[in-house]
Amino acid sequence: MKNYILGVFIIAITTVFSSCSKDEPNDSPTPINLLAPIATAATDIQEGQFQANWETVEGAIFYRVQITVWDSLYFMDYPIETSADSLVITGQVCNYPHYYRVQAFDYKNNSSPYSNIISLASRPYPPIAYNASNITDSSFIANFADYGGEIYYYLVYVSTSDFPNDGSDMVPGFNGKSIPSNKKNVTVTGLQANTTYYFAFKSAGFNISKLSNSIKVVTKPVVNI
Repeated sequence: MKNYILGVFIIAITTVFSSCSKDEPNDSPTPINLLAPIATAATDIQEGQFQANWETVEGAIFYRVQITVWDSLYFMDYPIETSADSLVITGQVCNYPHYYRVQAFDYKNNSSPYSNIISLASRPYPPIAYNASNITDSSFIANFADYGGEIYYYLVYVSTSDFPNDGSDMVPGFNGKSIPSNKKNVTVTGLQANTTYYFAFKSAGFNISKLSNSIKVVTKPVVNI
């Protein structure tokens, strides 16, 4: 009789706990199958960094960017994660092709498929402009040096106003004139005597550099004999 009463008591207790368990609300979010983010074009591309951008997806808590240099076969995780729709990627190689893709993660660390791949090229460093030489009343030689790297050609800019400017004072024929990569100077001709000019350069590799420092030069006056 005692065994029967004990069995009934155990069944009753089990039923109560089971009922309580069923009635307990579930506060955990329902897992969502994450869609792949849509990666968009990089912005703010600099010598060794760029901003990776993408469209956010529903249910994502954070995003992880993978990057690679030169080819799109061997991606590595960038060490910083974000909940935003962009991330500035730093510490990269200057003047090289880069690729990135993005992956979304939910609250349980479940991951989405990878996004599409975005390609870009980081900027090379600009050249260093040096003082002009062989200055005459109508010409001078603009000199510069570079930082090395794979440069295909250079661009020279000559103006009667200092840089940066709106481009309205550029000397004809020298508003981005191309210079072979094996040369480190260019002769600027067709100038006015006793006039102030400014020159600067850009490097052109896998991308175009920022404008270099500018150099001021004054052409000589005409000497009447």
